Amino acid sequence: MVIPKGKRIGSNRNRIEMGTKKLIFHIAITGHHSEYIDHLVDYLSKKEVGATQYFFVVHPEFAKSFPMIYEKAKRTENLYWQQIESEELNKVKSTSMVRSSWIEYNIMNRYALKNEVDYVFLLNFHTIKYAGIFVRPNYTMKSISFLQFHRMQRKTAGEHLDFYKRYFIMKWCCRNPKLKTIFILNDQETVDFMNKEFDTTSFKMLPDPIPKIEPLQNFDIFTHYRIDHNRKIFLHIGSLGLRKGTDEVIEAAEHLSSANQEQVAILLVGEANVPSDQKLFAENIEIVKSRLNFKSKIRGATDAFAVGTDVADVTPVQMFEKKLELQSGLENTEELKNAFREILQELGL
Repeated sequence: MVIPKGKRIGSNRNRIEMGTKKLIFHIAITGHHSEYIDHLVDYLSKKEVGATQYFFVVHPEFAKSFPMIYEKAKRTENLYWQQIESEELNKVKSTSMVRSSWIEYNIMNRYALKNEVDYVFLLNFHTIKYAGIFVRPNYTMKSISFLQFHRMQRKTAGEHLDFYKRYFIMKWCCRNPKLKTIFILNDQETVDFMNKEFDTTSFKMLPDPIPKIEPLQNFDIFTHYRIDHNRKIFLHIGSLGLRKGTDEVIEAAEHLSSANQEQVAILLVGEANVPSDQKLFAENIEIVKSRLNFKSKIRGATDAFAVGTDVADVTPVQMFEKKLELQSGLENTEELKNAFREILQELGL
């Protein structure tokens, strides 16, 4: 069921009295993120939800990008679909990581209050990781932490600083009585560590779901991207970024022998989460092509690189976290305190 713009959910008093209201908030659509929404919608479409109402607050282009998920949601009883405004998403994308987290929380909170929900499920801990230290809303929250710190490498001063930044943010969030559960994907060891370290039972292990992919009818990847059928395709699909190793994939092409260059195509299907990375990757692709005497077209014909954004209805614009560039020697704890002061000052707190 879709809520028209401007209509207040719960204006019908009988609906308010029906039962529990739960909001699922996630405004990313690339990579695995759309799959999580799909799994939830699929589960609810087959489950007797009773009087419980579910409000999905998602990316402004979600229905257009994933019409099958959207249509399934429309047919599901007690499921309400709301897409945030493009202006709201732009505010999240156009600022620093710290501020974007606060803006994202404020957007979520506005929809939570408008829909008068009892529970909020945040499919990305980034939404709550700063606000969760300070706010105590009327509803209960649960979230998924994708970038847990337990297994982080700690060799350099910067790595130590990043570790302790994440450590204390999580520690302070755990003190929030409204944040009931934090899920960790596929890592029971980290769950056990977190619960013991922070003297809590809030951390739970969540198996990462495997999507059931239905191929598009009559779709031929070679024809679609104008790649010779005698080439072997190496596909890098979804979110493009340094964290995904996109830069290394591009660089690796320079190490291909001349013979192998004629036999392979490296196909990048997606967009970078950060606009500057998108520009960097495009420039580096052209540099590699020029060094290896490739043709200059980005969406390749027969050269080793082909870049596209529209296969399988994927139009990615996902946000992902960039590390705070806090650089210091970390020679004493005072430097760590100063780092957190910088965060609070940037927030105006």
